Amino acid sequence: MTDKKQKLLNELTEQIEKRHRYTHLDFQANQILLWTTIASSFLTAIVAVIDAEPWITASLASLSGSLILVDKYFTFSKRQIWNCVYRIKLEKLYRDLEYKNVDVSIIADQWTALDEEMEKNFPNVDFKVKTEKGDTSLVATT
Repeated sequence: MTDKKQKLLNELTEQIEKRHRYTHLDFQANQILLWTTIASSFLTAIVAVIDAEPWITASLASLSGSLILVDKYFTFSKRQIWNCVYRIKLEKLYRDLEYKNVDVSIIADQWTALDEEMEKNFPNVDFKVKTEKGDTSLVATT
């Protein structure tokens, strides 16, 4: 095995592991937001019934909406899917290089094209501003 091939395999392995970690982190963030939203909504109802301090009820009531807003803007579920798709495509490149003996330069070119494709598809933070003409994204588009 050539040094270039081994180096590229190592780089692919590193990126595959990175995408796997990010998939897991985005999944965890999404689940934490989901279950905390459900729990805070449930607790708000209980606190309202037991006639607790108004600031406790108000804090719990505002938590659900705030968490939904965070999830809407950071789109952890979309990022999880994006990272998973990216990992699968990187694994294909790895297998092509390792088992099909595709030339290193071809895999390197395919990886560059994949990076460009995935960068265009990355789920941006979804900030919108309302204007007189309608909604306009504040995020730069490609």
